[in-house]
Amino acid sequence: MPKRLTNCLIAWVLLGVIGAGAAGCGWWRWRELALTHVDLLDGLARDAVETLVSPEGGLAPGDIERLRYPLDRARQFAVSNRNRFGDQEWLGHFDALTAAYTQLVDWLDRARTQAVGEEERRRARELGEAVTDEAQKVRELINDPPQIAARSLLRFFPVG
Repeated sequence: MPKRLTNCLIAWVLLGVIGAGAAGCGWWRWRELALTHVDLLDGLARDAVETLVSPEGGLAPGDIERLRYPLDRARQFAVSNRNRFGDQEWLGHFDALTAAYTQLVDWLDRARTQAVGEEERRRARELGEAVTDEAQKVRELINDPPQIAARSLLRFFPVG
């Protein structure tokens, strides 16, 4: 095979590998990953609250652990993006979402060992709504690309 053709082939293979790596990179897919965390925490919170407040419902210790794992992953996501996005509003609300979710899961863990009365049902719904409210704020802020792009650029190129 001629050397020029070999070099061209190698260049195309490298370009393909780099392109495939970039497609899976969190740097490019951060919005999709953030929304996945938001939707997962919100959905799990709703399901857990509904399970607790249903007449035959109840949560087992294993259920609580299944609720905590996505929380740990969401926290890791926030930490890994803190340097990139710094003090952007969506990240602050993402932190508030994980705090509200933590409060809900901790409360559910305590409540699962007790009889669930009307007061516990009310409190579970209240905590679940707090998670949903923060999730909605994050969704709204993440889906405002011009605001995020402008703030990201200003971090690297300050004006004034």
